[in-house]
Parts: sequence; C-alpha cells; structure tokens
Amino acid sequence: MSVEAFEGDIWEPACGDGAISKVLEAAGYQVVSTDLIDRGYGAGGHNFLKSDKPLAKNIITNPPYGTHGL
Repeated sequence: MSVEAFEGDIWEPACGDGAISKVLEAAGYQVVSTDLIDRGYGAGGHNFLKSDKPLAKNIITNPPYGTHGL
C-alpha cells in the first residue's frame, strides 16, 4: 500500500478469508468483498467471471487458479 493509491471503491472479487480486503480497509478504502464460495468473509455465491459489470471502480484480487465451481 506504500506504492499504490486508488480513487473510488475497490472490488475484491475472490476475497477468500479477506486477507487483501482487510489490508485495503485498514488503509481507508471502501471495499466490496465477494467470492464464489462463502469462506466466512464477504458475500459468497458471486462468480466474478460471469459478472456483467464491475461492482466498484477498481478491482484488486489474487484470482483462484483452479476451476472449482465454474
């Protein structure tokens, strides 16, 4: 976070346990956290690969590398 700055809300579409979202929130950003599977953080049941439009101006994620549930 020391070398990046964002304007507007951030969508973390593969939030998992919230590791990235929590860092972004601690830095003062409004974060929309979703994931395909409910892992106890954010909103589960959301497949970002099939989304019609982003849920925020910025998208930051570490995407999954498998095809589970797709």
